[in-house]
Amino acid sequence: MSKTGQARVLTPEQFAHLLDVIQEHRYPEKNTALVQISFKLGLRVQEIALLQIKDVAELGSGISGQRSFKLKEGLINA
Repeated sequence: MSKTGQARVLTPEQFAHLLDVIQEHRYPEKNTALVQISFKLGLRVQEIALLQIKDVAELGSGISGQRSFKLKEGLINA
């Protein structure tokens, strides 16, 4: 049986509450990033799992031999 209609989306209040709850659990930075990617870019869990660094960032040589990391332009204000 196929589903019809649009997927349900969190209200701004529900999304803010979700972000607040995440802060009380383990790995809040990582989990916040994953929720933001899912919500703002519309990616599903499987699609997020398949992402690679090269898909979202540009890596290069930085000062003092450290590597630089810059988000790709299309993701900065997503």
